[in-house]
Amino acid sequence: MSTLRNDIQAAYECYQKAVDISPTIAYELIQVLKQENISYVVAPYEPDAQMTFLALRKHVDAVITDELMTQM
Repeated sequence: MSTLRNDIQAAYECYQKAVDISPTIAYELIQVLKQENISYVVAPYEPDAQMTFLALRKHVDAVITDELMTQM
């Protein structure tokens, strides 16, 4: 079981390194959302609690973040 946990941790760390939401990507996404008339919210600082609240209460269909703080 320890090997599986190590594999999961290693995969998680690689995923974190691979995901990078740059300001350019965020801007381009916002432009597409505007074109498609899709509502969105941009959280300015550390929005983890707010995003969790909105997702758990089903006020949003998706959450995108560049910083995943979940502990495995």
